Amino acid sequence: MKKITALLLLAAFVSTTAFTACTKKEVREVNNATSLVFPVAADDWTLDEDGLVYSVSFDVPELSDAVYDHGAVLVYLAFGNNDFYEALPEVFNGNSYGVIHNAGYITVDASPVGDNAVTRPGAATAKVVFIDAQLLEMHPDVDLRDYNAVTRAFRVKE
Repeated sequence: MKKITALLLLAAFVSTTAFTACTKKEVREVNNATSLVFPVAADDWTLDEDGLVYSVSFDVPELSDAVYDHGAVLVYLAFGNNDFYEALPEVFNGNSYGVIHNAGYITVDASPVGDNAVTRPGAATAKVVFIDAQLLEMHPDVDLRDYNAVTRAFRVKE
């Protein structure tokens, strides 16, 4: 009788241990970052009615409420034929460049630095990168101001 009780206890212990040691691994597929490219001609920049700020706007239907509320929107500019992209906000040639965005659109503006008058920006290329919040969390050490680092870390498809 003692042997049967001991065997039943051993069997109960082994089965309990074996089944509780198994855990279900949850695998989530996270989308890659998305990149959009917008060529900007010099005459695309419009001066506001006060004559203080130049701006250019882009219709971006890909910028949904979900991306706006739960992700990162990064904007980079390169002027002329240059392929070096600077993250905004930034100062170039006496203008301070910033970004305003909401679901469906992005506006880049250029305002004067200090007491200087704003100068019309030249031709440029804007690159916009959307990064899902989960994907961003997986790469906390990436320098988001470095376009090349962002494209490598988040496998940005252009």
